[in-house]
Amino acid sequence: MTGSQSPAAGLPVADAPVAGSPVVAEIRRLRAHDALGRITVIVASFGAARDLVRALALSGGAAGVAVRTADQVVAELSAPALAPRAALPFPLLEAAVEKALDADPGELRAVAGEPVTGQAVARACLRLGTVEAGSVAAENRLHAEVLRLSEQARAMTGATYYTQFEAVSDALERLDGLGRVVLAAPLRGTEAERRLRTALDARGVTPIPGTGADHLASAAEPDGDGAVTGTYVLHASDPDDEVRAVVRFVRSRLADGTPGHRIGVYYPSPDPYLRLALRAFSEAGIVVNGPSATDLGRTPAGRSLVRLLAIDPGLMPRADLLSIVAEGAVVILDEQGASVSSRRLELLTRTRLPVIGAGDWARLADRLADRGDQPGDGFTDSDRAAAAALLRLVDRIRSTLGALESARTWSEVGETLDALLTSVFRQTPDRAAVQAAVGSLADLDTFSPAITRERIVGAVSTRLDSITERVGEEGAGVSLGPIDDAVGRDLDTVCVVGMAEGLLPVLHRPDPLLPEGAVGPPASELLDERYRVLQLALSAGANRRLCSFPRGSMRGGGHRIPSRWLLPTLSRLTGRQVHATRWQDAVAGCPAVTAVPSFVDGVLSPAPLLGPDPATLTELRLRELAARGWRAGPTAPEPLIRAHEMRRDRRLGVFSRFTGDVSSVNDLVTVLDTPVSPTRLEDWAQSPYLFFLATVLRVRVLDDPAADIEMDLREYGDLVHAILQRYVDDRLELGVGPDRDLLMRALSEECDKAVAAAPGLLAPLWRRRRMLLAAELGRWFEEDSADSDAGWRPTATEFGFGRELLGEPTARIPFEVSTSRGPETLLLAGSIDRLDVRDGAQRVTDYKTGTPPGAELRPGEDDPTVAGTRFQLPLYAAAAGSAGHMAVSEARYWYCTERGGFEQISLAISDTVMDRVRSDVGHLVDAIQRGWFPLKGGRGSSRDLADLLGGADLDRTWERLSGREPLASHPAFAGIVTGDTAGTGSESTS
Repeated sequence: MTGSQSPAAGLPVADAPVAGSPVVAEIRRLRAHDALGRITVIVASFGAARDLVRALALSGGAAGVAVRTADQVVAELSAPALAPRAALPFPLLEAAVEKALDADPGELRAVAGEPVTGQAVARACLRLGTVEAGSVAAENRLHAEVLRLSEQARAMTGATYYTQFEAVSDALERLDGLGRVVLAAPLRGTEAERRLRTALDARGVTPIPGTGADHLASAAEPDGDGAVTGTYVLHASDPDDEVRAVVRFVRSRLADGTPGHRIGVYYPSPDPYLRLALRAFSEAGIVVNGPSATDLGRTPAGRSLVRLLAIDPGLMPRADLLSIVAEGAVVILDEQGASVSSRRLELLTRTRLPVIGAGDWARLADRLADRGDQPGDGFTDSDRAAAAALLRLVDRIRSTLGALESARTWSEVGETLDALLTSVFRQTPDRAAVQAAVGSLADLDTFSPAITRERIVGAVSTRLDSITERVGEEGAGVSLGPIDDAVGRDLDTVCVVGMAEGLLPVLHRPDPLLPEGAVGPPASELLDERYRVLQLALSAGANRRLCSFPRGSMRGGGHRIPSRWLLPTLSRLTGRQVHATRWQDAVAGCPAVTAVPSFVDGVLSPAPLLGPDPATLTELRLRELAARGWRAGPTAPEPLIRAHEMRRDRRLGVFSRFTGDVSSVNDLVTVLDTPVSPTRLEDWAQSPYLFFLATVLRVRVLDDPAADIEMDLREYGDLVHAILQRYVDDRLELGVGPDRDLLMRALSEECDKAVAAAPGLLAPLWRRRRMLLAAELGRWFEEDSADSDAGWRPTATEFGFGRELLGEPTARIPFEVSTSRGPETLLLAGSIDRLDVRDGAQRVTDYKTGTPPGAELRPGEDDPTVAGTRFQLPLYAAAAGSAGHMAVSEARYWYCTERGGFEQISLAISDTVMDRVRSDVGHLVDAIQRGWFPLKGGRGSSRDLADLLGGADLDRTWERLSGREPLASHPAFAGIVTGDTAGTGSESTS
């Protein structure tokens, strides 16, 4: 009985000093009477069989001795006699149940189509297959329905397959074939074991003294005289620390000369202990053998296949599809056979042409078919190659899912899935294993249950989840597994982890589909058997039996108390009765009870029980760090040294390379060698660090087209800008004044264009906004008409400067400033929303759709840059004046929506104002040229990046840095404040 079988399976061997000794003695006695006769030894588990064979080999040989588990005995005796029939595998039983449900769902009509229904009923039928047909009486209508389906499934499968009850019945008639039987197992766990035990009792075969379970304490009286208890108890803060401490204990045993194969570590439940133990032993370099933490269904190939089968082919959500691709099992190739990276696909479907799903794939195909260049859309030849490859994958998945929907046989299903795996999955061992599992779907044609997508997913999942591998080689290294695996073992040291209430005993959940106790022992008897299993597991440790439990869970929170089954051990070790709620007081001062207060304590001050040496290289380095006052020494790895320097500088506010000082390589900062927009300069003033990441290193956070249900502020701002630009352009082209009909036509056409370009699922939200936008623009029209009455006449929209545009001249805008290096020329770039003229002077307008700032954050003649943080209006004025050869008298922000109250914030432009601007811009340019980008949170165009990095943490570092030189005295930092300020940056990209 292995851990993959029933948790109650297998219960044997003694609590003698060496579990195999009485069994070996009995075999010698039988050999003395008949040297050539066959001897069969029945043991509890494969591990126990391996230990016994080793013991026999060391004591005179195992010739003529067959060591078998109860399941092996039944299979070897019954299989030849029942041939050509075979044991009924669960997937075929599930298929037979689904076939019966298709024919007559009966009381289960409402849920018959759900895959989980067939699986649950099939599991109940599998249990019914362990008892005689017709021996179970229904207690309610649900039980009757399950019994009916079980009879129908048995009728369908009986000619070709046999149940476990039939196999055991046949085996019991052929027990003579075992020769002389030595029983080294109590055979109390499963129905098959109990039947075999009864038959052997009738033949006078009883367990070898000391190997049974009848003498052990019961769950009703866990501290009875026969109780097997531990020799040590260990408790830690959580399962992670608990497992690490147990690994240290195992390492100390290995260091003392105990062979690895004589040590076992066992758990009540694989979650979380199997994963934690495998990782901890791997980090310690200790070889183990035991179950793997992943089955075939959790491998990249298995997981990706199941997720692809569950995807909606009509919707084909982009996020789900690219998440599957990111698993690494599915490969996307372009026309040259090169792999297309997930990064390219994310950029394509998030920024080049946003995709959510459904009709967006058709829009992507249309863009791919359109070979005409569209300047500024960023759709390159590389993007076209990636789009073509992605669309081929989408078509392949849709065609596969369509073929599955129309498949008439399960053989077709298997062939279709095999073709999908071959065509789009990487060639790996995982893929080969998945293909083998998928190939077995053809077996379902024996019963031909109806083919639906849900059943295909269920059938594939059932097969993949049932295929598990083992870690390590059987018998080599430390044994790792569930508690049942320890029963009957011949070990020196046994460790049982997870002995906390709520973890042990494992909660028993009755099957509501079957009468309680009809195909298994009652709950009380099952609990009693589980306690006996624990005692037998502990008795496998001849010299040391360590019991451990976590005091809490760092992930789930809360506190834990020792398991009721650990209390007998605590009571015996302390010499007094220990109660679960007062255990800490009771065990205080007991040398056999070891506490691990915390991870650091476990590493730096290990208890004597755990040994003095560190278990891993990480623990060794931690001890070295602690000895140096937590300062990395010169021999520490370079990444560790840098990490300590970074933490120190950020904690103490030291301006260094870890807090934004790149002055040692400032010659590499070339961002000012090319034209720069005023909003980019404002980004530096918001957060020099985020400016460095976003503008110098070009790091950015990609928008998820489906992340926001509503249109976000930036999209809304872009739409308003487009409408107003189109309206004013139409006025200029027609030579007319304010015209409400012209504005509404621009609104209609731009909204239609936005809907056509929007990801499909957001189109209704764009349309809903249109009515509100019309009302807002109506109010804006009144303001614009008043502007016209005052004599202002528009002359240009979206006046671009400093950037090269295909087929258009580039306006070069130099802006002279003074820095610590002397005079510098800064090249400006950007796009002015609107230019108006009146009486020979220009006015610059920048549309806004956000909320106006407070009075203290508005530009004025005495502070036109708001302490060196706002440059857009004066620098736009400088650009317009330089390019248009006409003086600019005014620059304004115009808030065009209800949110902004249609307010206008104006700045009068004069030589005095521009001199102040040149000085403030010069300070900023000087800081950038010096390579100063101190850490700070903020908003601006990199606000998403700030959210990702943790803006609050950045601001805390800024608080420490801002009071130190050179930041405290340099004028460029005077206006930067710690908290977020109201944003006036353009909501559109400029």
